Amino acid sequence: MNLAHDHYLRTISLVTQILCCSITTICLVLRLIAALWIKRTVNVEDAFCTLSWVLFFTYCICTIMYLHYGGGKPVALLTPFQTRLVYKYYYVLTVIYAPMVLTVKITLLSILARIFTVRQVQIISIDVVLAVTVTYYTIIFFIKVFICLPVSYFWTHYDQEDQCLDKAAVILADAVMSIATDLAIILLPAFLTISLNLSHIKKIKVSLMMGCGGMAIGFSIYRLVLVIREHEDLESTLVYLKILLSGNAEGGFALICSCIPAIHLLATQRRRRNSQRSIASMGELLRPSFPPPPAIEFAGPASHHAQAHVTSTAQRASLVVPELQDRAASEAASDSNHCVREVLLSRRSERVHVPGWRDDSQGSSSET
Repeated sequence: MNLAHDHYLRTISLVTQILCCSITTICLVLRLIAALWIKRTVNVEDAFCTLSWVLFFTYCICTIMYLHYGGGKPVALLTPFQTRLVYKYYYVLTVIYAPMVLTVKITLLSILARIFTVRQVQIISIDVVLAVTVTYYTIIFFIKVFICLPVSYFWTHYDQEDQCLDKAAVILADAVMSIATDLAIILLPAFLTISLNLSHIKKIKVSLMMGCGGMAIGFSIYRLVLVIREHEDLESTLVYLKILLSGNAEGGFALICSCIPAIHLLATQRRRRNSQRSIASMGELLRPSFPPPPAIEFAGPASHHAQAHVTSTAQRASLVVPELQDRAASEAASDSNHCVREVLLSRRSERVHVPGWRDDSQGSSSET
């Protein structure tokens, strides 16, 4: 009896539940953002993905409660009350596992069905895998619900098998079927991308993106080996904890992978928007900072009423008197004409003539 190892495994399990809840929640939020912001709609895939997240979150919470009441510890160290609660939570977890995995695999297969609908053979192959998956997990769900008659025998008479089905056989069948469905999810994208007019590298990329959810097959294989190896000690709460961890990893990994296409779409859209903004900013930088100066006539009284290519007296004067630009920036708009007059008077000695502005001293001298 290695209590240190048991405590270490329980700690790993607790950390795993917290990480899985956090990561899957972030992935689901990003998926829903992509659905509402880019697609402008929530489809069947999003609904099944959300449902699978709810079931997975419940699975994680129940696993934490399983650990809290002593799951993973030797039964000899638990009180009868704790023992009943541990096996009761394990029963609930085995029941939740079937719909949780089913909904996430429906999500993955729905993505394939939406993308690969060109040929009839593609549609048939996806429908066959989907039908087999739904049929099996529906049957195994009811088998797990009524694995003991009455149901309470599962946690009140956990050491007796006379009123229950063979638990090892149920877990073994579950592991084998999980391997088969995960393998189908991995191989289907590779088979369906053969007819696409893409390069080999892009085909591999699409296959990996679409089939990565099936890579949870590794956890299913681990569960299968565990059940075969620990067949004689399958009633141990520590073995149950390892089985729960494999199911936790399988469901969480598949759920994260079902969100990858939507997250990839969101990232692509984000990069495209940033690229467009960069191009627009570059265009602003390359645009000339100052417009070409309009033709300004320095004429006498004959052209006194000529029209300049500006809209106000302050603008006309600023083309000739650069100091006015700095001055006008600190003055109110209502004082602009006064500012123009003040600057022009300071330059009277230079005799600068601005179109549209009449020098009273010059006019009076010409009249005399």
